[in-house]
Amino acid sequence: MPTSMLDVHPKAREKILACLRRAEGHVRGSLHMVERDQDCLEVITHTRAARRSLDRINALVLERRLMHCARVVIRSEDARDREQGIIELLDIFEAARVKCARRQDAKGADSHDRGTRDTQPRPR
Repeated sequence: MPTSMLDVHPKAREKILACLRRAEGHVRGSLHMVERDQDCLEVITHTRAARRSLDRINALVLERRLMHCARVVIRSEDARDREQGIIELLDIFEAARVKCARRQDAKGADSHDRGTRDTQPRPR
């Protein structure tokens, strides 16, 4: 049942390509900034923008995949296709859940680190 990017609606495909180009531009910009020894905050701004573009791409691809799997599950008369579609839907949700959990863990670690730094006495 796997689908290729060729199965994606042309408008969605163009949106995905635009996001990929945007992410590529941010990564190239970050690369040039590091090569020119530019400000760290500017580099971080560009790399975070690249990550947001990649997150958008993943969301768009995931949406198209979910739509395809849901259509198969709903419309198929073949029990094996329906079962495979449900398994893929569950895999997609599991992958999304793990990603969200990792983000929450990272956010928790960041706030914990900040908290310990703020409470430790400064050397004199």
